[in-house]
Amino acid sequence: MSSLRRRIRVLAGLGVTFTLVLAQPLNPPPAAAGRQPHVEVVDLRVDGRHDQPLGIDSAAPLPAWRMTPTRRSADHPCRRPGSRVACPADAQTAYQIQVAASESDLRRGRLLWDSGKVGSATQSGVRYGGQPLTSRQQVSWHVRVWDANEQPSAWSRPSSWEMGLLQQSDWGAARWIEYPGRAESQPMPIFARAFDLDRRRRVASARLYLSGVGLHLPTLNGRTLSDEVLAPGNANYQLSSEYRTYDVTRALRAAPPPSRRTASPATTSAAPSTSTPATAATTSNPARSPRSAAPASPSPPRWTSRTRRARR
Repeated sequence: MSSLRRRIRVLAGLGVTFTLVLAQPLNPPPAAAGRQPHVEVVDLRVDGRHDQPLGIDSAAPLPAWRMTPTRRSADHPCRRPGSRVACPADAQTAYQIQVAASESDLRRGRLLWDSGKVGSATQSGVRYGGQPLTSRQQVSWHVRVWDANEQPSAWSRPSSWEMGLLQQSDWGAARWIEYPGRAESQPMPIFARAFDLDRRRRVASARLYLSGVGLHLPTLNGRTLSDEVLAPGNANYQLSSEYRTYDVTRALRAAPPPSRRTASPATTSAAPSTSTPATAATTSNPARSPRSAAPASPSPPRWTSRTRRARR
């Protein structure tokens, strides 16, 4: 009798264990269910520009993004035959945008703007509503959304944008350049300026703001700054002229001591492809005074084609 009771107990124990093993896939614990959201936020853009744009000239830029399903959404109940459950990526039910002065501030919650949770399917044209932004200011931002089942995504990867020259006074001492007396039969002029970089200082940031009545081709130390052609585009020159912003930070480096200097001075030039001269304006971090007299580094500088109207 005792032997029979032991067998019953063993079988009962096996039966309970067997039942639990079968039940696990049907009712996963909450931690496993929330391991990865069903949607994610990608393709962050500002004013329609997706490459961490420079030269944003709107005081209230328009962030935008795109929601896409994650791999985990492939196992969602909506994928089962005959299911009437909405798939998570079918609709966005809410969003939240956060903007800060840097990625570090973004992580720490030191924000210039927090939209809070906004119940909306909008993914573009959301106007920035935070603290006023100033010329040349750099900001970082990210966004998260709530899916069709009102479940939140993770925060997107941080992106950034940089403000342009919002005021006419931001051009400083820059003046229009011309080539008086040039005939139509003469080649296009090259406007160049040599400048030195203090080798005791590190270049923190350097931008070239270039505008012209016509088309231009900028170079630094003989190297073109972009693969763009026909820049900056046509405009009503009676009212304004477009400009471009180029990041030339990596193209500048300290010059060797005078006794070892072998390279010719650096130049920034604008060669317009119309009969009307272009105007070049250079700006830099005032505290660092980025200047250059040595050849550019092998890696090409990051450039961004940007458009803004500079009053004549």
